Amino acid sequence: MAPEIACPANTTVDFDSGQNFYTLPDYVAGGTATATDNCINGLTTTQDPAPGTELTEGNYTISFEAEDSFGNTSVCSFQLAVNTTLSVSEEAFENSLKIYPNPSHNNITIESNLQELENLQIIDVTGKIVILKENILSRKKVVNISQLENGVYFLKVNNTVSKRIIKM
Repeated sequence: MAPEIACPANTTVDFDSGQNFYTLPDYVAGGTATATDNCINGLTTTQDPAPGTELTEGNYTISFEAEDSFGNTSVCSFQLAVNTTLSVSEEAFENSLKIYPNPSHNNITIESNLQELENLQIIDVTGKIVILKENILSRKKVVNISQLENGVYFLKVNNTVSKRIIKM
């Protein structure tokens, strides 16, 4: 019989304290990924990417394979989202942003009373940048979204702050 393997649930984590990466733990040794088998000896469980891998911001699939001494295998995986932790100034900037109207049909206005808008991206749910505005250098920007399909999008401002917008 093939081993039975259980993966952790999909998870979101932040960068390691004071670092620009997240160090992937050993989920098997930590007991959050487990495997059992009817064979008495020889059950091996591997993790990919390997424990100790330094991950940058993004989404990752963490996979596990359990193999018993007879060559029977089972696999499982989960999604790990690695986020950067906002600094105090980024949190203040995020709280200073006004986005209106939201939802919108044609135009949205992005306004900051704290610092200039340098660039912005509107990203669809698949992660594709559908609108990119660079070198704005203003505290207010009106963006025409009429060409977008109706749905939910993400607005990323100055490469740090993300907000949800809705096109109707």
